[in-house]
Amino acid sequence: EKRLSWGNGILELGTFTAIILGTLAGAVMAEHLRGRHFWSGVILVGLAVLGLMTSVGITRVGPADPHKKFRLNFFPQLWGQLKRIRGDRPLLLAMVGNTYFNFLGALFLLNIFSYGIDVLHVTETRIGLLNTALALGIGVGSFAAGHLSGGKIEYGLVPLGAIGLSVSAVSLYAAEPVFRDAMLRLVLLGFAGGFFIVPICALLQHRPAKEEKGAMLAAANWLSFVGIFLASGAHFVLTEFFQASAQTVFLIGALITLGGAVYAVILLPDALLRFVLWLLTHTLYRIRVEGRDN
Repeated sequence: EKRLSWGNGILELGTFTAIILGTLAGAVMAEHLRGRHFWSGVILVGLAVLGLMTSVGITRVGPADPHKKFRLNFFPQLWGQLKRIRGDRPLLLAMVGNTYFNFLGALFLLNIFSYGIDVLHVTETRIGLLNTALALGIGVGSFAAGHLSGGKIEYGLVPLGAIGLSVSAVSLYAAEPVFRDAMLRLVLLGFAGGFFIVPICALLQHRPAKEEKGAMLAAANWLSFVGIFLASGAHFVLTEFFQASAQTVFLIGALITLGGAVYAVILLPDALLRFVLWLLTHTLYRIRVEGRDN
C-alpha cells in the first residue's frame, strides 16, 4: 500500500514515454512513408512480435480466487461487480473518475488533430509533437503525484488535478493560436491529468478485497475503453452536428471536468479537506512523519 502511488507514478511515466515515442514515430511514418505503407506494416508487425516476446518474461503469480471459473459471457459477472461497487462510494467515484479520464484524454487527443490542422495549420509531424507534449505532461505529472503522495494514497490531489485540467483546457480555448504556446499549455494540461489519475489508479488497486481485485480492475479497464469509445462518438457529434471548433471542444471538456470535480467534492467532502491540508503541508509548513506504521 505504501508504494502504490509511487508505483503508479512510475508506471504512468513509462506508459506515456512509450506513447510519446509511438506518437512521434507514427507522425514521422505518416509523413515520410506516404505511398510506401508496406514498410509501416513491417515496422508494426516487428513491434508486435517484440511485445509478444517481452510478455513471456512477465512474472507469473497465483490466482487470488482459484475456485472462480471462467465464463464466456462476462456481462453477468461485470454487472455483479458494478452492483458491489455501488455500495462503496470512494471506489465508485474512482471507477467513474478512471473512465472519465480515459474519455477526456481520448477526446482531447482526437481534438488535437483538428486543432493542429484547422487552428495552427501545421504538418502531421508537428501534430505529433502536440500529442507528445500532452503525453509528456501526463508522464511527468504522474511521477510528481506519486512522489508527492508521500507513501500513501493522497486522493486530495484529485481536485487539484481536475482544477488544473479545467484551467489548462480553458487556456487552449482562449489563447492566440501559436504553436509553441499550444505545446506549453498541452504539457500543463497533461501534468494536471497526472495529478488526477495517479490517486485514482492507486485507490482502484487498494480498496477492493484481495479476491476481488482482479475482477474489479478488469471492470475498470473495460469501462476505460467504453470511455474511449464514447469519446470518438462525442467528438463526431460535437464537430459534425454542432459544428464546434477545436477550441470550443477544449472549452466543453473544461466545463464538464470542473462540474464533475465540484459534484465529487460534494459527495466526498473529505477529499476537499485533504486537498487543503495537502496544500498547507507542502507550502506553509514542513511536516515529517516518523513511525507512520505505528
